[in-house]
Amino acid sequence: MAARVAGFGRAVRRGALSGVVAGSLSLTGVAHAALVEYTRNFDSQPSAYNTPFSFEQFNPSLGALNSVVLSLTSDLTGGIQVYSLHSGSTPFTNASSEVPVTVSFEAPGGVNRSASGLAKFTLASGSAAGGANPFKGNSSAAVSTSVNVDASQFSAYTGTGLAQALFSVGNASGSYGGTGVPGLFFGGLAFADGMFSVKYDYSPVSAVPLPAAGWLLLSGMLTMALLKRRQRQRPDG
Repeated sequence: MAARVAGFGRAVRRGALSGVVAGSLSLTGVAHAALVEYTRNFDSQPSAYNTPFSFEQFNPSLGALNSVVLSLTSDLTGGIQVYSLHSGSTPFTNASSEVPVTVSFEAPGGVNRSASGLAKFTLASGSAAGGANPFKGNSSAAVSTSVNVDASQFSAYTGTGLAQALFSVGNASGSYGGTGVPGLFFGGLAFADGMFSVKYDYSPVSAVPLPAAGWLLLSGMLTMALLKRRQRQRPDG
């Protein structure tokens, strides 16, 4: 599981001085937003299947959590299964399959999302040995889905441990076929992988306090600047 931490925004607020006013002076430090992202990859395999997995919670010591975004992407690859009752190599032509596939995830707080697509494959010609012969395609179709977790569910994603989730793949029967001698039977196959990610956007502590000695130094510099300004403005006598 990979983790990525990145700052992606920065704002600087500056205090403005209008003349010299007796009283207190406040300075605000640099404020920025940050992002922590964890990802989990699932290898391609024939659907249908499901895989429980875990991912890191947001550590509250990093700062204040602003948003949680869960995402899932998957590549769907089609295939064909040719079953032959013949003992030798038997040729076939015009094999094709189209299988509907649905990928989904279930996450803490009752959060779940799914995406659907078609795993397609065509094979102009081939040969099948006795028994089952799987043929997997080289191209795939990408599907994806994401959700912004409601703030009321942030507690399920906050802590120093792991959150539990489930990745699932399912498929319908679809359509498939081919041309061959009697004793050849055609079926459809679908393969799916997946990448799940959780992104924690948060605001770290950004105020930079100025030490007491710094306030004294700043006050002295302002006083000296004021005295020099008055000396320049004083008429020659």
